[in-house]
Amino acid sequence: MKVENPQDWKSHIYKAKSSLTNKSYDLELIEFIQKDDRDDVILLLIPGYFQNAHSFDLLPEKEISVMRYLHRKLKMHTFVLHPNGIGKSDYVKKSSIDDIAIDDISNAISFLKKYKKKIFVLGHSNGGMTLQAHLGGLTRSGRGNIFSETIAEQRQAEIEAVVISAGNVCMTDSRDLLIRSRAKKIGHTFKGVIAKLGWINGAMITRRLIPSKFFGKKSAAYHSFWEFLYHQENVSKEAMKALYDKTIEGTSARSLVQYIEAINSDGIYSLGGDPYQRGLFNIKLPFLQMTYELDTLADPTNTKKDNFSHIQSEIKEFHYFENQGHEDFMMAEKCLQNLNVVTAFFEKFLN
Repeated sequence: MKVENPQDWKSHIYKAKSSLTNKSYDLELIEFIQKDDRDDVILLLIPGYFQNAHSFDLLPEKEISVMRYLHRKLKMHTFVLHPNGIGKSDYVKKSSIDDIAIDDISNAISFLKKYKKKIFVLGHSNGGMTLQAHLGGLTRSGRGNIFSETIAEQRQAEIEAVVISAGNVCMTDSRDLLIRSRAKKIGHTFKGVIAKLGWINGAMITRRLIPSKFFGKKSAAYHSFWEFLYHQENVSKEAMKALYDKTIEGTSARSLVQYIEAINSDGIYSLGGDPYQRGLFNIKLPFLQMTYELDTLADPTNTKKDNFSHIQSEIKEFHYFENQGHEDFMMAEKCLQNLNVVTAFFEKFLN
């Protein structure tokens, strides 16, 4: 099924340079076209794992849209990054989570700098983790990918403030969750097979989950298994269907292996062996982190203890939302109100 982009989206293809391959690649940014944009500020949105820009604009006709909610409040000139392999962005062979932080986000910021506006950034889930690695100065060196305080300072000078949704780079959990123990076992079993793959097409999997005339209400999309991604009591079946129809694309095998190893070692490590937590100590710009009570991917307690507490910013906020899952704020109109903390935070830095 081909999903049409809304008419007020505009695709930009930036000829970027990969420091991994030393070759150029196409990087796509989606611009949200609105006549009442402020002329001095930009908002960059970075989606989660496997996902594209539709995750921020899931059901605009039903007022379920992070992008439109934030624009009504802030009037920022809004863009969404499609990391490599997503949308019309080229897949960079053998790329990993590191390469989103080092190249994709850096290239996106370079593209946006031509507008000569202040830049604010919101990253969700994997988008939040790679954003923190980017800000922490993850870069290439003779001994692999490491964190550099100098690079961190240079990158943070380009951005006014950031918001992280979930995004615990330590991936620790204070709860004894069955789904987590199962993920460890499955990951350990299949890691070797996955490592030999290239691009993993998530859409091929979700097409078999999407509610259709053959499965309808019995679709696997409505199974309680998906509680790890959203709390079903908060989310309509229409929003669940839209999630599978529109947002899921894929990931590189190396990224998935990094995640598997992170779950088993309680933290993401760069391909150079540096823990992502190390980069948190380099982050000093205004910083806000949102967490959700029922989020099995980013435990609020440990996100605060192991991630947020190490951020060195003088201006930082931590928010906790009860009875919500990982993506509820993107899938349910009532949960969009979470974003009021985002608008209040960003407004502090708008003149």
